[in-house]
Amino acid sequence: MAQPTGNLAQTLPDADATLLNTLGQRIRNGDTPPLMRLLDLKTRLKAGAGPNQAFRLYRDTLMPGPGVSLRRQPLVTLRERAETEALALHVVHEGGREIASQPPDHLGAPLMAPPLKGRSRKVFVACFANATVQARSSAVRMSDGIFAFDLQPGELGRIPVNMAFDPVVFDQTGTDFQCIDDQRHTTRLHLPEAFSLLGCDTVAFGHWIGEQFQHYVLARQFPDVARVPILIDQGIPEQHKQSIVAFCGPDHPIIEVPRYLRVQADRMWVACNWFYSPKLMVTDKGADPNALVVPGADVAPILRAAMEDLDRLHDLPPARDALFITRDPERYRHISNQAEITGMLEAAGDRTIRPEHLSFVDQVRTYRGASRIVVQSGSAMLGLIMCRPGTKIRLLTHGMQPFGAILGDFFHQMDLDLRMIVGQTVDHDRVYSDKSSYRIDPALLADVIERTPAQGGGE
Repeated sequence: MAQPTGNLAQTLPDADATLLNTLGQRIRNGDTPPLMRLLDLKTRLKAGAGPNQAFRLYRDTLMPGPGVSLRRQPLVTLRERAETEALALHVVHEGGREIASQPPDHLGAPLMAPPLKGRSRKVFVACFANATVQARSSAVRMSDGIFAFDLQPGELGRIPVNMAFDPVVFDQTGTDFQCIDDQRHTTRLHLPEAFSLLGCDTVAFGHWIGEQFQHYVLARQFPDVARVPILIDQGIPEQHKQSIVAFCGPDHPIIEVPRYLRVQADRMWVACNWFYSPKLMVTDKGADPNALVVPGADVAPILRAAMEDLDRLHDLPPARDALFITRDPERYRHISNQAEITGMLEAAGDRTIRPEHLSFVDQVRTYRGASRIVVQSGSAMLGLIMCRPGTKIRLLTHGMQPFGAILGDFFHQMDLDLRMIVGQTVDHDRVYSDKSSYRIDPALLADVIERTPAQGGGE
């Protein structure tokens, strides 16, 4: 096994040298280390050697060959480039609207979810000349070599982030970025035209549904984008790809981009998020939740129309069932008495599912076939956009919800009857409050379920 070479490598602590060597070997063997492991490596190398020397070690071990350099640049946003040089620009929401959102109604333990108030961001789909995107990166390299990021005025600094989570970013301090500029011919694919759904968090269901899926739903409205080949990250869950195929059909060209490959297109289409999605939020302590407001009144009609299209395309059932959407009890944000709660709900007639075990179309069929849903806090909440208007949703969660009010206005605009059942926190996560575990009061939940029949009635 090759070892990092040079005098600098010899000064690395043993643990750092081992990590560098291990990840380098994995890449040479065709493996794809998780972005969190690469972020850990970047952090360790910079702590021991400083950005420039650390980059040389990182590059020579993980990205060998000529053509990889470190580019220092100020923050450049996708929005400013779209407004000044896009070949085509479809503005869906002008931004600047004041959005206020209250937390949903709740029962049980106290809920610490402050009301939100902020201004919406500009939302658009844009086409750039000779732009390049890279697998698992949210950055876009413009034709002049500058990397643009989906940040808008006043967002950076309001949420604690480490943007070196993005494979393109080696270091970031404030608005000063050091970007990894890979110009190797062996890692580039050229296309006449493409629409990018690549990104840092495309492996995660919640991020996919909240970001890339909605990018596609936005873009499919425009004839000049609708027939363009689509780029997705290789290795994402199959359901994520299925969520696109469900609309465009199996014959539409979808290109799965492997890690470390860049795609340059004469005409590269990209879309921005409806909300600021920090990459990577390192803690929710000290975060300003007002930075994350969503213009639900604009998003909801687009999502409802998309789901109605799926009704027609896939002959989906009416809403009748009672459903319990659960999550892996070994993961964070678990319910300490989950077995008890599951048994109680199943006895009441609720069908228990784990969405990740279903195809995308079966997920949609299941969600739209339910008139009452009990759901655990987690990424499955994002799947609730698939529900029919009027669906009764009872969200099981704990009280420490710094971003909880985001759900209030958004689900109201989606015409979904959302109420929180708040349990007592039993395992407080001191880095991410939202990831804490909790216990649900079975008597309270039983009373709620009794007064929320699946096919009508209410509390």
